Amino acid sequence: MRVLDLASGTGDLAAAAAEPLVPLGQVVACDLSHPMLRFARRKLGSIPPARWHVKLTQARAEALPFSDRTFHAATLGFALRNVSDLDATFLELHRVLKAGGRIALLEFGRPRSPLLKVGHRLWLSLAVPAIGLLTTGRLWPFLYLRRSILQFLEPAEVLRRLEGAGFRLAEALPFNGGIVVVYQAEAARRP
Repeated sequence: MRVLDLASGTGDLAAAAAEPLVPLGQVVACDLSHPMLRFARRKLGSIPPARWHVKLTQARAEALPFSDRTFHAATLGFALRNVSDLDATFLELHRVLKAGGRIALLEFGRPRSPLLKVGHRLWLSLAVPAIGLLTTGRLWPFLYLRRSILQFLEPAEVLRRLEGAGFRLAEALPFNGGIVVVYQAEAARRP
């Protein structure tokens, strides 16, 4: 079995996916950032299943360097907000998945409950930038995080775009009152 971990970052999802694939499976951890891949290589090198079963590749989510129908599954954690073209990313994911292949996409969301919504906005607007500034000395990454979360698409729109790219059985599963959403779908069979 082959799994694609798109926008892999530090490789946490890739490492988790590698463990159940031992001894014959492979995870391809793909990220646009070369420094992140270097960090992931060092980190994954200390995790035995990941050391042998994760391959690192640098690429854009919107233009993957893999053949059609290469993977059985794909994951992506907290990066949908950051791709330059969401529709192209979904089309590429569909292209590289085998028919019936599954995706699990983890992303920040916005709570529906009025009380949670107010607390969430206060947390993102005041606490996150303050903590970020105190711990890193930088403010802009945490302001970007806030903006990208608050401006990202509603789950219904993400599902519509997944279906438009050829996925079926698409669903959005909210966690923590909707602060985190897992999108799941299956690549439809092709003619």
